[in-house]
Amino acid sequence: MERPTTPERRTSAPVAAGLDLASDEVLARVLDRGSIEEWRAVYHLLAGNTDASRQLQERIYQILLRVPTARPYVWVTVLTSLGYSIDWTATPRQADDSPSS
Repeated sequence: MERPTTPERRTSAPVAAGLDLASDEVLARVLDRGSIEEWRAVYHLLAGNTDASRQLQERIYQILLRVPTARPYVWVTVLTSLGYSIDWTATPRQADDSPSS
């Protein structure tokens, strides 16, 4: 597998500028079904080490506890890698991928 070229690897900043994450609904959609570029943009915003990034970390954690997503533990791992303190007794909601009967 070839490594992406430098311009391809720097797509998170323009995508981050285009994301409107003020709505928890939009943020939950990006966490659940976002593109890799959107996920990179969210990570870029989370890793900022600012008040805004810490508020976004808290919002994402609360969304993971309330809204079923396909990969909640990926985002929990991201948050912990950035130093966010997780309540390990709380269980993130995971989307049910089984077909409806």
